[in-house]
Amino acid sequence: MARMLATVVTVLALAHAPGRSADDVPRAKSPTDPMQGPWLFDEAVLKKRSELGRVRESVVSITGDTFTLSRLMGTKADLKGTLAFDAEKPGAVDLTLAELDLSELLPDYKVPAGTLRGRYRLTGERLTLCFSRHFAGPRPEAFEATADQYLVTLVRAPAGFKELPKEVKVTVIGADGKPAAGASVCQQMTHRDYEGRKDPLRWEYHAAVKCGTDGTVVIPREKIHFGTLIAQGPAETIGLAPLSPAVIATGACRIELQPQVRVSGSLTCDELTKAGQPIGWTACYLLSAGNVVAFHSSNNGRFEFLVPPGRYALQLYGSSMGTRFVDVTVPTNRGEYPIDPIALPVLAFALLKGKPAPELVGVVGWKGEKVSFADLKGKYVLVEFWGYWCGPCVGSMPTLIELHEKYADKGLAIVGVHMDIDGEVDTATKLDAKLVATRKELWKGKDMPFPSALVSGTRIGTGEDKQPGGAIAQFGIRGFPTCLLIDRDGKVVGEFNNRDVKLASEEIEKLLRKK
Repeated sequence: MARMLATVVTVLALAHAPGRSADDVPRAKSPTDPMQGPWLFDEAVLKKRSELGRVRESVVSITGDTFTLSRLMGTKADLKGTLAFDAEKPGAVDLTLAELDLSELLPDYKVPAGTLRGRYRLTGERLTLCFSRHFAGPRPEAFEATADQYLVTLVRAPAGFKELPKEVKVTVIGADGKPAAGASVCQQMTHRDYEGRKDPLRWEYHAAVKCGTDGTVVIPREKIHFGTLIAQGPAETIGLAPLSPAVIATGACRIELQPQVRVSGSLTCDELTKAGQPIGWTACYLLSAGNVVAFHSSNNGRFEFLVPPGRYALQLYGSSMGTRFVDVTVPTNRGEYPIDPIALPVLAFALLKGKPAPELVGVVGWKGEKVSFADLKGKYVLVEFWGYWCGPCVGSMPTLIELHEKYADKGLAIVGVHMDIDGEVDTATKLDAKLVATRKELWKGKDMPFPSALVSGTRIGTGEDKQPGGAIAQFGIRGFPTCLLIDRDGKVVGEFNNRDVKLASEEIEKLLRKK
């Protein structure tokens, strides 16, 4: 008891000692203390695709519990926010974002303020963040990139960092361990294969340069557009190296060559086969660490790639088929590596061809007069799936406005289908408010002279299969803008792809001349 009283007295005496204040008591360490300063992106993945292109010029600066992400998407706009931690939930972090004005990309376009729930992990000079892509999304349970959550890795910027260097020195090392003199370095490979092609099949190499006798080449940063460098050397050798902002900051990149492997495969679709329809145009992206390494398109469902051994992901889809991601591990000591056929889901739109167009589902409102496809029988109808948030959509709208002005009284009708992505646009008034600057700057003061249905962009399903529902799923729309053509009998013909006024007018006039 005496010892306990002595301890209490000592504590009280220290607490009330002359000249000592609360400021002298050591402050509890904040989780942000070791995070202070500038950071550079080394990885940014959504689903299995890299998003580094959006932050190629960006720097993340943390000061206290606030952060700034500069030059988002190459603009002058800085994304600002705060970091909040929960002492009872180790590793949990909430990112509260301020409203961001991106009108530099699209008139009157703003990203609303909100809070994203996430997790963080600080390991030495690497900070990993995983957070929901939606303000209402749940906190991620694991550090993984999915369709609904981002996985980001930041690397602490070098001491004295001010800006990224103007160039990167690339060194290519051959399979023998020596500098690969004359090796070719590019940023992406493309292979287009289709029936009837007269010239021999070949790969196209984007931004290709050659190494000198010392196996090195210097690439200006302004010419770096992708997240991976590909090197090809003698004796069918190839190598890959990621080129993130964190790597660029070092001013150097090393690529080691390995024996190349030819990966090949094919795509199938049971629904198309049963319907007696061809596979049609297909596309396959080869991804390494989320970055596009190569692209192969064909009209026969086949694909092939030349790669070094390693782990990859394939992103596959077709003009009549939905998207699927497939992980592939390419083994060593194999010159050829065939993959079993990969089945893709059919797009609803493909099975609608030649059938009556169904009435739109999930419509929450209309801009303009409500219409139905049944009411428009006897006319050719263009159905434009678009969004105010989509640059190509609002950029090509003047073409549709002109087509309406030229052919509305000659047998052509146009119906818009606007997809909302943020839950803010469910009335014509709200859509008009979003289009104020667009009408002024891109549409020469004009408004849409044809009706547009307003539909939700709420995603349904789970995992990789999670896609917008309603009318978007009903017609199998995968990208924006997408324009569908319906004939005079009310049947779906296919996509209408002409965005040039002259070419589109010629196509419309051919249709209208038909009896």
